[in-house]
Amino acid sequence: MRRMLGIALSALLAIGGAATLGGAAAAPAASLPAVSAAAAAGDTALDSTGQAAIDDVRRCIASNKQLNVFYLIDASGSLFESSEGDNATDPDFVRADILGNSLRQLAGLGNGVQVNYSAGFFGSTYKPAAGWSTVTTETADAAAGSLAQSIRDQPSLNNTDWSAGIAGAQAALASQHAANNGCQMMVWLTDGALDLGGSDADNAAAINTLCGNAIDGSSQPAEGLGAFNTLRQNGVVVVGVLLSVHPEQSGAADRQYMRPLVESSGQVNGTAVTCGQSPPPSSSVNGALVEANDPSQLAVVFAQLSVLINGGYPHPFDADGGFQVDPGVASFTVITSDSAWVLTPPEGSALAAISGSAASADAAVTTTGGAIQIDVDVSRSDLEGRWMLATPGGGDRQLYYYSGLTITPAPANQLVAGLAGTVGGQLASTSGRALDLGDYAQPLEVAVSKVPADGSAVQSIGTVAVAADGSFSLPYTPGADDGGAVNLEYTIDPLTTAANGIGLAPVSAQQQVVVTIPANYPSVTPSALALGTLEGAKGSATGTLTLTAPADGSAGRVCFPKGATPTVVTDPANRTDSWQWSSSAALTDGCVALAPGQSVGVELAASNAVAANSSVTATLPVTLTSAAGESLPQTVTVSFETTRPVNAAAFNLLVLVLVLLGLAIAVLLLWLMNLLTSGIAHGRQLLRASFPVTVDGEHGVVGARGVDLMAASLDDFRYQAPLETVKTHVDPELGGLRTHAGLFQVRYEITAPAGWRVFTALGAGRVAGGGALAGAGRASGGLGARRRRLVEAGHVAPMPEQLNRLWAVVVRENDLAAGEPGSAIPGRLVVYKRNEPNRADQFVDRMLDITRDQAIWPRLARARALLIEERAATGAERASGDRPTVTTPSGPAPSQRGGDRVAPSSAPSSAPPPVTRSPGSLPPPPPPRGAGDAPPPAPRR
Repeated sequence: MRRMLGIALSALLAIGGAATLGGAAAAPAASLPAVSAAAAAGDTALDSTGQAAIDDVRRCIASNKQLNVFYLIDASGSLFESSEGDNATDPDFVRADILGNSLRQLAGLGNGVQVNYSAGFFGSTYKPAAGWSTVTTETADAAAGSLAQSIRDQPSLNNTDWSAGIAGAQAALASQHAANNGCQMMVWLTDGALDLGGSDADNAAAINTLCGNAIDGSSQPAEGLGAFNTLRQNGVVVVGVLLSVHPEQSGAADRQYMRPLVESSGQVNGTAVTCGQSPPPSSSVNGALVEANDPSQLAVVFAQLSVLINGGYPHPFDADGGFQVDPGVASFTVITSDSAWVLTPPEGSALAAISGSAASADAAVTTTGGAIQIDVDVSRSDLEGRWMLATPGGGDRQLYYYSGLTITPAPANQLVAGLAGTVGGQLASTSGRALDLGDYAQPLEVAVSKVPADGSAVQSIGTVAVAADGSFSLPYTPGADDGGAVNLEYTIDPLTTAANGIGLAPVSAQQQVVVTIPANYPSVTPSALALGTLEGAKGSATGTLTLTAPADGSAGRVCFPKGATPTVVTDPANRTDSWQWSSSAALTDGCVALAPGQSVGVELAASNAVAANSSVTATLPVTLTSAAGESLPQTVTVSFETTRPVNAAAFNLLVLVLVLLGLAIAVLLLWLMNLLTSGIAHGRQLLRASFPVTVDGEHGVVGARGVDLMAASLDDFRYQAPLETVKTHVDPELGGLRTHAGLFQVRYEITAPAGWRVFTALGAGRVAGGGALAGAGRASGGLGARRRRLVEAGHVAPMPEQLNRLWAVVVRENDLAAGEPGSAIPGRLVVYKRNEPNRADQFVDRMLDITRDQAIWPRLARARALLIEERAATGAERASGDRPTVTTPSGPAPSQRGGDRVAPSSAPSSAPPPVTRSPGSLPPPPPPRGAGDAPPPAPRR
């Protein structure tokens, strides 16, 4: 996502958020139309928050000449063909060329910006990929090749632990920011949902901790307002890029958590949720999330973001592919997927038609992953007029204009509190052409705003017209509460051409201006006090303010209207009410008197009985009073870090105990922990229903015998007897539900009754608690491979830990083997859910989840093929094998109500009595189908 002033992927990385990025979050959003990639079906649009993140980047790189970009790259198994086969999301490593090319384009950012990059991989753990280094035009090719090769060389890191990756990126960015105070950006590329390889509850707890709010289940965050809130607070612009190749697969719904994490708000299961401070305060930055449905579209996404960050503004083509270039347009970019493109300049220009086979010195063409980006310099007057783009191959195309304008705040902007001053700067063109204000719609004005240090709303100072030479100057009288330094933002918005009203991207910059105190007033330094680190619940963070008498030799006073007690403004750990402050200030009537030439140190100390890892900001109002009794208010900003240290003594003792007890006891403890804490969550208000259905490859799960699944209601469900968490459960049709506690993971399974096969929407890998079965098999002498065969055949099916999330299809073996390959298979759909009386559409939503599922048919088709092969090979007799049994006592047939209320010991009437077999034998052949074998009747309508 970046470009040199409009080139391919580099701009995404250019998003950086600097220490001076304050004010980004609350700044007026640039009027950017949504970015769209019509060439593919994915949602690459930027919402208003994403557009604000683009503004943050532009504003920062316009003023801060250091850009620190960190690539956080998903290396989980789902990307790799070696792990997922045909289901791999990027088996050809297209991401390697895309991200490598982005570095190549970053080198040409220009305008004196120094780009520094680093990278890391994440899966089950975090792994650094490249240390911090500077990218220049001379080193760009080598850096791009090195990054691309490291991506190709990196093997699978198994599961997907977002927390590990985010923590690693945070640490890397913090170290580089401490070194150069540059703009900061993190590009987070992932293809799937968080999956720690354990239970759904573990995943939910991790998501909630990252968010700082309980957005998945009831698990409360571990602490604070979440890691992403801390990133925004520290000026790191996060650009999340989701490669959603298989959105229909199990777990894909969990990807919906990415938007609230990255952008602070979003929708989860149709409900609006927030993460951390939402919307972010003015002193924080924003984030952006984009999505691609295949690796080639990923290249388009990066190219579009690159263009926007570098100042491009989207504009539609005319119906015939034409578009206008006005005076005031410095360059334009076209992005297309059609390799047969031809770009024709205006009649009378000195430029010939440009194409992939006919290059031009005025155009730069970059191709990555199927996305073609054409950047054309039109600063010459003969290139103004109507251009034409032909895409005979029918590929998608997008157009972006650039103004080439920049705002440079005046370095001489110095202010004195209480005295009239000015803030100004210079508007200039980087196109090489002289600035002509007549090229733009009038009036052309610069809006100047102040960003408060405490994160409150941005305050407008005023607007000023730009002079003919590009200069501007705005009168401004600051107060002492500007804190010794004030963060200013300069913006031109809207910006359009005069000739045809072509919209151009807003132009902005930012500056920190020093505000000094008049000589007849005392001073308080520093205006922004950084305390030491607060460690644990018994320590304190301390710092010293220096109160100094007026510089003109007179006396003065520094007063504390609210006492020398700061007010906490932000604390991600949410401990506002438990802060304790102390001060060494000797106050008389709330003031410290200063004799001529005197300086007094005032020590502030902060403590909190609740230890947490956090960054705290507070404000301390003071009043500066001269000898003549004149007063100036000032606000001192107080900031510090807090940590929750590890109890070293307890940790060492635990290590010693583990060593003494030995490996055998440690393994036993792990197994006992899983055995005691695991179980199938049953609970209250649990409903169950059963429906006759057919399943095929075209329609998925469809009601049979006149049953309309979408018309299901409470009448079709039956309340289940309330139970606590159970180790085993018997469903009257599905068979035995069981918890399997292992040493390092817990799996939940259904074992089908004899003569039946059972299938769920969960993948085979979820049988092993989210791990890969093949890997589990290798680790346990082939057990994983054997269990995979059982799952593929339908003897065993994985299920979720929460019973209310379970739905499954049970099919008679004779019905499974009958019919031609690809023909519909009849069976019974069993659905559990928790009653939600306040949701009128609860049953529609539940049935939509089932009828839209595309994963269950391939599993039935695979089981059918295996069963037919097995019967063809063995005839009427089955060869020896291995299959678990479930003992299900006979009982009455389920009633017509699909959700019969049954005790856990109930058994399916349509299943024959189980046969107890010796280990190593396959189940007996199914009984002949007769009257006793008929499935339960359909629910009444």
